[in-house]
Amino acid sequence: PTGTFGFGRGGTRTASITRVTGPPAPNMAAFSPNPDQLTSTGMRVRFSSTGTGNSPIIEWQLQRARNNTFTTDASNHASSGTTVFTDMSPGQQWFFRARGRNAIGWGAWSGTSNATTLNVPGTPGPATVSNITATTADITCVNPGSNGGASISGREIQISVVEDFSTVAFSHFSASLLYSKTGLTRNTQYYVRHRTQNAVGYGGWSPTTPFHTPGTPPTAPTGYVATNIAATSAFVSLGSISDNGGASPSQARVKVSTTASDAGLVGTVTQPSWSPVQLTGLTKGTTYYVAQAAFNTALNGGWGPYGPWVSFSTR
Repeated sequence: PTGTFGFGRGGTRTASITRVTGPPAPNMAAFSPNPDQLTSTGMRVRFSSTGTGNSPIIEWQLQRARNNTFTTDASNHASSGTTVFTDMSPGQQWFFRARGRNAIGWGAWSGTSNATTLNVPGTPGPATVSNITATTADITCVNPGSNGGASISGREIQISVVEDFSTVAFSHFSASLLYSKTGLTRNTQYYVRHRTQNAVGYGGWSPTTPFHTPGTPPTAPTGYVATNIAATSAFVSLGSISDNGGASPSQARVKVSTTASDAGLVGTVTQPSWSPVQLTGLTKGTTYYVAQAAFNTALNGGWGPYGPWVSFSTR
């Protein structure tokens, strides 16, 4: 304003008046990403001033809360524009806003920003097992739906012969989704599970996937002979088996012929246990030939081939 003042002489003076307001809302979008420097227990939050309201700033305030209405676990923190929090828990989402105070009072809140602290990866789905042989299998893992906010850096695969994994046969550590396991035992029930790792740690174990390595039928018996020979009956002893196919024999079978071939076959007798086989209904004073086979219950097992023909004569 201008005006006249004094008493004898006229004169003018000029003065400028500046309006003082509360500080305008700070800018949190000036930094990206914001918050940043995420860990499992904290993060860094930044904001910048957009003005002072024509009065020096007395203090800046940063508010955080667990929801975007700032009503859950809300707290206020004095800040210079950069605040690092270290008192959080893994996997928590936090919301932030800022404001300034000058001689007039508090200014408007800024827009909000939010971030979630890092966490261990989620629980992945079950692995798949393929290309199973007697001693090998391919195990294919899957990534979890959540990596916890940090890149997957590793993977642990466990193989056990008990479903509760109280005994672990093998553990394998790798970042790869595919693991080709060797050195398995044939005709064995296995269980496999896996979990993933990031910078925070390991997540939960996947559901269990069972798989069974195959066996084979027993090899042909050798060394069996006819015993307890009578006029119309005899026993055939058990032979020796060089390879049981992965499971002990559980049945025996003998075929009977009047020639050393199937051409004179007169019958077959199956013993429902691995024990000597009794032959009855034979003709007295007759030469017979017998051949023996073994059975196991291994996966892909069953009846093996017959051994050589062995002759005997009834009384």
